[in-house]
Amino acid sequence: MNSSVRTELFNQFYSEGKMELFHLEPWSRAAAAEAESDDTRSEEVSKTGVALADDVPQIRKDFSFRLQDPQIQTLPPILRDAVMVAEDDNMAATLYLGTLGVLSACLPGVSGSWRGAEEQSNLYVFLTGAAASGKGRMNLCRRLAAPIDQQLVMQSMLDREAWKESVAPVKEKLILGGLAAMQPPLRHFYIAANSSGPAMFVDMDRNGGKGVIFETEADTLAQALRRADFSDALRKAFHGEHMSMRRRTNDEDRVIERPYISIVLSGTPSQPKRLMRDAENGLFSRFLYYRLDSDFSTTPRPHYDATLMNAHFDNLGQQVLRLYNRLQDKRHVSFCLREEQAARLEEYTAQVRNIYLQLFVEGYGTMASQDAAASAANRMGVIAFRIMMIRSLLRFVDSEEIPDRVGCLDVDFYAVLDQIEVFMQQSHIVYDEMVCPESMEVDDERLEIHDEEDTGLNQIQRDIFNSLPDQFKVVEALGLAQKYNICRKTLNRYLSTYCELGILKRVQRGVYAKQ
Repeated sequence: MNSSVRTELFNQFYSEGKMELFHLEPWSRAAAAEAESDDTRSEEVSKTGVALADDVPQIRKDFSFRLQDPQIQTLPPILRDAVMVAEDDNMAATLYLGTLGVLSACLPGVSGSWRGAEEQSNLYVFLTGAAASGKGRMNLCRRLAAPIDQQLVMQSMLDREAWKESVAPVKEKLILGGLAAMQPPLRHFYIAANSSGPAMFVDMDRNGGKGVIFETEADTLAQALRRADFSDALRKAFHGEHMSMRRRTNDEDRVIERPYISIVLSGTPSQPKRLMRDAENGLFSRFLYYRLDSDFSTTPRPHYDATLMNAHFDNLGQQVLRLYNRLQDKRHVSFCLREEQAARLEEYTAQVRNIYLQLFVEGYGTMASQDAAASAANRMGVIAFRIMMIRSLLRFVDSEEIPDRVGCLDVDFYAVLDQIEVFMQQSHIVYDEMVCPESMEVDDERLEIHDEEDTGLNQIQRDIFNSLPDQFKVVEALGLAQKYNICRKTLNRYLSTYCELGILKRVQRGVYAKQ
């Protein structure tokens, strides 16, 4: 099916066009001024948390008119305070998903049972958008877990000092024996994406299999996976599956029984393809996607100081730290849905799966597309369950005590249920761009590798790739190989390298297409 026919099919399927998470009134100075004079509303906004700076409440006053919107009113603490400072729908979605992604790693000891498996709250979030679409605002969400990261680092330093004091009597023997490497490791809550597979495994192991990979440029993680493919570790970590690593150096054995990490990424629409290589990769269906709208509003924006916004999120970060420590002390909290809620979630997820199976069959007509639709829809139930878990635990931010068993309020259950179709459509948008490169908004430019791209290819490999048509047969490539004086064996090696990088795909025997 060509792109025009497929586009027409999708337009019919999506009668309302692209679905969005938020539909907020534009920010206006009149509304902000009215809210600032409303003492009651300002007090309501300031109830949660303690201001770290005198200027922080001013931001809450400026945006307190957002509390009039039902989408904001019903959000739990922290999440509500994060989203309410959004200028527009794009920023609201960015802050909502970024906050969910970061907080999904900040609920230690919380778990629930879904489809016979124990689930924790961790999410994989991927925000995409054109350049300057506002996705960089997600960096504010990184500040939410910064206090946890600092606490871990400080505790690591204290552990090291205590260790040094304990070994002081045998210091000389320690050095001679080469035991200095046995000092307590330096731990971080944020796991570096620009890392090798073994290094990332070690970072996860030091944190007990917990932490967050947070990158505002998804290519950082994509390049790391290109150097050493550890996507299997990321797939296992999503479900908390056993991971092990054996290294000959020092006869080292490392095992992580239940790894649970969260991933929060943003990037341009082409970056999911570079990260996942293909949509059949199980990593694809584990992510929650959202494409920011490129239609920018002309409504005047607030001219607040970025320092104040940072202070606002630092303040929220202190609330996150308190919740994190309380959960650490409590050891375990069980999250559960009521029987009718679980049945409704199962029923709705099945409905969405059947609808998208039909769409993918008509739009792509391959078994791989059917599998992608089924796996994305099935995991959407897991993702929805985890979001419900996060929202439900945030309801206890201001409570003196967190119960051993936490249920889901209907307001959270149905809010997340309404978002499932939005997220499924967003997954479809990303899938379509991965399997059908012509659907990308590239203004019909040829797919080429440019010198500034870090692909690891030499100049001849770049030149040959750029000289090949977007789709070609091997016999055509052989003619080009003769021009560059390379043999068929070398050409085959080049084609394999292009496929490994994800910039070329074998569509059938002897036929390749650029990706």
